[in-house]
Amino acid sequence: MNCEIARPQVKGEGEVKPRKKRPQKKPQEAKPETKPETQKEPKKEKPVEKKPPQEKKPAPKPVERKERKPRDPGSVSETMIFVGNLPFKVTDEDLKQMFAEYSLKSARIVKGKFGRSKGFGFVDFASPADQKKAINDFSEATINERQLAVKAAYAEQAEE
Repeated sequence: MNCEIARPQVKGEGEVKPRKKRPQKKPQEAKPETKPETQKEPKKEKPVEKKPPQEKKPAPKPVERKERKPRDPGSVSETMIFVGNLPFKVTDEDLKQMFAEYSLKSARIVKGKFGRSKGFGFVDFASPADQKKAINDFSEATINERQLAVKAAYAEQAEE
């Protein structure tokens, strides 16, 4: 059985109606003033409203920080060195390989919160003689056109 359902025709469906043209406005002609110039009304000045002064917010109080004590020159480590300006792709293993000819205790790269290298690390040697020799040997070393900064590291200070 062949049944067709009659659909009500929706306005605008199937037929396209042309747009109505808007009537064009005629240009207005300039009207001459009817009042003579001597009888012009004086302009009324608007009264200036004075705003009340805004209250200034007090400046935030400075954060109180603990006063740091300067490092005493005797706190330089005898066996550890600081290696700075390292490329970010250098790993702990790469740092150990760089100093493999010396007797090492440890070598580590300092990493940020998300695990990316901060570009510096520390190498701990077995003897002070190895530390001094490494500082002299690597004082002008470069990696990937980056001049390394190799210095004796400061020993950790206990917090008081």
